[in-house]
Amino acid sequence: MVNPVQPPRDADPAALLRWQWGRSLDTHLKARKITRSQFRTMLLAEGLDVSVQTISNWRNGKHAPKAHHQAVIARVLMVPVQSVFPLEAAA
Repeated sequence: MVNPVQPPRDADPAALLRWQWGRSLDTHLKARKITRSQFRTMLLAEGLDVSVQTISNWRNGKHAPKAHHQAVIARVLMVPVQSVFPLEAAA
């Protein structure tokens, strides 16, 4: 299940942070009604070539985007990096 409401049980801090970032990215994309394919096109326009599968992995918390990818993602969404990728997982 993609982006469950509850974080993974017994997850380590890095997994919790990836989960939170995925939820946040998903929320930003849904609020703007941006599909994965549209988002990929937007990222490509900024010089970031990632697959739709990579975007899915970010959204479901399986993987975290690299720091330089986070900056591009925030720029594309027109929000501060910290609004999508906070440094600490919420309690």
